Amino acid sequence: LSVLERRLRRDGYCVFSLNLGGLLGTFNTRSIEESGLLVREKVERLYRRYDLGPLAVIGHSKGGLIGRYWMKRLGGHERSCALITLGTPHHGTPSAYVGAALTGVFAPSIWQLMPMSGFIRRLKEGPFPAHVRFASIYSKADKVVPFPAGILEQRDNPNLVNIEVPGITHHEFLVRKDVYAQIRGQLELAYAQHIRDEPSAIETQLRVV
Repeated sequence: LSVLERRLRRDGYCVFSLNLGGLLGTFNTRSIEESGLLVREKVERLYRRYDLGPLAVIGHSKGGLIGRYWMKRLGGHERSCALITLGTPHHGTPSAYVGAALTGVFAPSIWQLMPMSGFIRRLKEGPFPAHVRFASIYSKADKVVPFPAGILEQRDNPNLVNIEVPGITHHEFLVRKDVYAQIRGQLELAYAQHIRDEPSAIETQLRVV
């Protein structure tokens, strides 16, 4: 298990970690739309197998865009109370230009990660589901997704928040305790809000992308 998963399990969360596959089982070569469809398939399979409550999705880097696409375009908001992204390029990232030069032929999503790509522009269209808490955790020390690429446009939605954690590099989002403290705080807020909105809700389940 990853450091993040261990911490979440230790604190009593039920964790489902999805492997989206790809080259050598790790490098996901699919487009974000294809990955979103795969997430939907896997999540619906979980719901058929288990009696789950609302999910909270945690996505690192591109995983945050996959979670955002699943929630906003594929009905994932009906299953969820929170989306927490870590170092995610919500406006695209200049780092994608380097990635495209090296792997663009094999990885369609690299083109989607370019600043203000067609995919990024389409994903921004329309409001994010109002009942889902959407938190973007970012760092100005992140060189892969440089500031302000990870900042959400809040648009008067109190459920959309940007949280800076200073001094965090891109890969440290998954291991640093100060990042985890912010993740746990957002989970607590999201589930407390869900219980207020749905008084009969008693389960807290967690989903990691």
